[in-house]
Amino acid sequence: ADRQAAEAAAAKAATDRAAAEAAADRAAAEGALLPLERGQVLQGGIQPVLASTTEAAALTVEEVIRRVKRRVVHEDKGQTRTTEHPLQASEVLAFKDHGTHVVVVTTDGQKFSDKAEA
Repeated sequence: ADRQAAEAAAAKAATDRAAAEAAADRAAAEGALLPLERGQVLQGGIQPVLASTTEAAALTVEEVIRRVKRRVVHEDKGQTRTTEHPLQASEVLAFKDHGTHVVVVTTDGQKFSDKAEA
């Protein structure tokens, strides 16, 4: 009886894990932003979407802030130049890997990307 209960519990855990992974994959396929960390509650009590088990979810905040920079345009004496400044991990609200580029949403609502400007 104990063995059957243990097998039933293991089967239920595997089923629950598969269902959670499928739901996370559906959310990622629908374009949901990836969270910073599992279980983290964002400002205002917002619960982030669980990261999927796909390759896109393998990105960490540290990797994202190395790839995505804040571009600042400076105009001086009729000349325009652009400088890039690194993002801070504390600024990142969420991010999404689109395959060709990564988009970061900051806590102040700005969006940044590592996609080359046309």
